Amino acid sequence: MSPTKKQSKNIKVTLLILIPLLFFFLSDYTQKKLEDFAANTVKEIALGKNGDGYFVTFNNFNINWFKGKLRATGIVIIPNKEKEKISWINGTVDTVKIKLPQLHKIIFSRNLTVKEVTLTKPNFQFFWKDSLVQKEKTQPKEKQPSKKIADRKSPLIRFSVLGQRLKQIGATSINLTDMKFNGYQITKSGVHKHVFHTSQDLHISGIQLIYDEDKEKNIINVDELAFECGPSFMKGVNELYEYKFDSIVISKEKNIFELKGLDVKPQLSERNFFETVGKQTDMMSLSIGYVSGIGFNADELFDQNKIHLNDIKIDSLQAQIYRDKNYPEDTTVVKNLPNRSIQALNYTIALDKFNVTNSSLTYKEKSKDANLPGEITLTDITIDVPTVNTDSIENIALHLKCKLFGKTPTRIDCTLHTDSTAKNLMDVKGHIDGFPLSYFNTFTHNNAGVVFQEGRARSIDFDIDLYDQVGRGNLDFYYNDLKIKLTGKNDEKSNFVESIANFAANNMVAYKNNNPGPKARHAPLYFKRVQYKSVIHYIIHTIMSGLETSVVGTYTHIPQEERKETKQKYKDRKKASKKHKKHATHQ
Repeated sequence: MSPTKKQSKNIKVTLLILIPLLFFFLSDYTQKKLEDFAANTVKEIALGKNGDGYFVTFNNFNINWFKGKLRATGIVIIPNKEKEKISWINGTVDTVKIKLPQLHKIIFSRNLTVKEVTLTKPNFQFFWKDSLVQKEKTQPKEKQPSKKIADRKSPLIRFSVLGQRLKQIGATSINLTDMKFNGYQITKSGVHKHVFHTSQDLHISGIQLIYDEDKEKNIINVDELAFECGPSFMKGVNELYEYKFDSIVISKEKNIFELKGLDVKPQLSERNFFETVGKQTDMMSLSIGYVSGIGFNADELFDQNKIHLNDIKIDSLQAQIYRDKNYPEDTTVVKNLPNRSIQALNYTIALDKFNVTNSSLTYKEKSKDANLPGEITLTDITIDVPTVNTDSIENIALHLKCKLFGKTPTRIDCTLHTDSTAKNLMDVKGHIDGFPLSYFNTFTHNNAGVVFQEGRARSIDFDIDLYDQVGRGNLDFYYNDLKIKLTGKNDEKSNFVESIANFAANNMVAYKNNNPGPKARHAPLYFKRVQYKSVIHYIIHTIMSGLETSVVGTYTHIPQEERKETKQKYKDRKKASKKHKKHATHQ
């Protein structure tokens, strides 16, 4: 054999040995790289991070090179106990499927184009220690981590967060089928409290990243989105409220979202609730039978700072509010007025129509040193808001109809001025039909020690303008046969209280009636806004400021420098009314 032939034979033998070794090495390298890629994809979807704090294992891992598909089964997510000591996640996934259109480039490329990701039956358990909750609650706001504890504990998908994860994965389609989340808060004594549960399905396809030059960031557009969430609940150790709902449905194809069976309620008794807060606040309970939104744009879920709906409806809303005034008020806060809050929004809200139907509200208030709260109920509530657009300077109109005390037809019309140059923030007009004044006793008896023994309101009409600091307007409160009794709070009768009641009764003989006509007392309204109180408090107390004039005839609530002018104005009004009536009689 010649040297040349011998050399050629040696090369062939070497190649026969090296090629299988190279193929084995590349195959093993590729398998490992794809397994890491699949593991990181699962972690990105489930955890939102690619750190070393978690391990992902597979029972089986298959690669279909011809179809460009990865398929893994029996996936388990395990936390690294040395790194995840305060909060962690355990998880399993039945099947993971990943479609890669350029799978052959895996050997030479760091980045892969992902066409589709599917997770079947992902089941994740979230754990966090109670000490983490307390630590974050006690830290100053500037030292708190950007990811709040509430974000970790919520069982609902946050689409703004999901959008960031989709940008990391780069997939054009994602499917999460029969997904379950459960959350457990671990108390200091080591007890695992089950604080949330949810089951969800999510399908998104046609995902596109588009650079928005105005916002200087990538935004997400999608061709299809379908999200369904089954019965879910959330509560927590040391938390004030818990909630549950029956279902949520979001569909881009139908352009709708629906929420059914929402129930929000306090986790604590009344006493424990207020003692935990330590200051005056509203304890609320809320249930909603049904919420629907039509004309829904699914792209706006992904942090595009815009919410647009053609029509949103809320049906069967039942709300209860309870305030205990035996606790100190936080007078350091300044509550924003609604028009100022709208002007400060960094996103757009555009609602063509908003409706509330078949709803009710019960307000309970316990005044200082009272044993029992007073109560006012509104039933048969309907609310119509024709349009809301925070990008325009058009006023927002709200029309409310209800039954006061569950019996008396009531109508209130509000106009909210959103233009920053508007002189006043809101106009409010209202009318209440006639009713027995004894209806007020459910609130005034326990709270103010005032009992309406006789009397009937013929009608109540008010027209007010609310400014940044002062509410003004007019009140016409017409009534007959008024008779009140002062009992003192909690029926703690004494000679002193009884003498006040007798004094009031004897001195109000001339004011037992206030009828429409020339002699009617028209009450001017004047109330200085209390900045740490809500806008509802502002409206109600502006209206109530005229009761003293209506019942007693005095003007002590009006500033001293305005009283003379106000009295003269109402005298002139009476004279004009008499003259008009006399002229009409002669005709």
